[in-house]
Amino acid sequence: MDNIAALTPPPARPQASVDSVRSTPWPCVAQSAALAAALDEVDQAAVLMDSEGRLVHANRAAYAWNRCVHPWLTEDGRVHLPTSQARQDLAQALLLARRGRRSLVTLCWQQVTRCLAVLPLQGMRGTDSGLVLLLLGRVDLCPTLTLELVGHTWGLTASELRVLRALCTDLQPAVVARRFGVSITTVRSQISSIRAKTGTQSIRELLCLVSQLPPMAPVLAAA
Repeated sequence: MDNIAALTPPPARPQASVDSVRSTPWPCVAQSAALAAALDEVDQAAVLMDSEGRLVHANRAAYAWNRCVHPWLTEDGRVHLPTSQARQDLAQALLLARRGRRSLVTLCWQQVTRCLAVLPLQGMRGTDSGLVLLLLGRVDLCPTLTLELVGHTWGLTASELRVLRALCTDLQPAVVARRFGVSITTVRSQISSIRAKTGTQSIRELLCLVSQLPPMAPVLAAA
């Protein structure tokens, strides 16, 4: 992993992203900036590349992954995946993208498997933009700040929100009870209250609802 640097989000958009937009049949630069800002509000790593594999734009979630999980964005504007197999798969996926085909690349980081979608983008009127979007699977089922927002929306108490957060990490009710030093009856009562407030009939349905929440970036990240 030579020449890999843990990059932080730049204070301003790189000039390369503006030049790339000007050279392709996309909307005006002002609209491009708005689209970049919109990507920053999504809690999912998104990287825009040209067909040669050069970095055009990365959203805040991508830079956060680069800083906290794996340094996959290089100083020379490339994407560097953690294994030789993943790098070969990405190279093949970029070739397929040139032909207008979508693909998935399977990655392993710190004993956790993630999928990277490689999506060719069309320009205006269906023309080839020469750009490829990489989308990395989410790390958390529901980040803490997102849970706090939905907890407020659903009217959950602090204790109920704590239980919901534990359920989202795949803990069973009995384990949740032991962790928080309360009885299993208390935890079951809290789960029943959560289900009533969210209109779900089971823990499985509740977790399914949580998994379908929009991937909103934490408000602190956008500050």
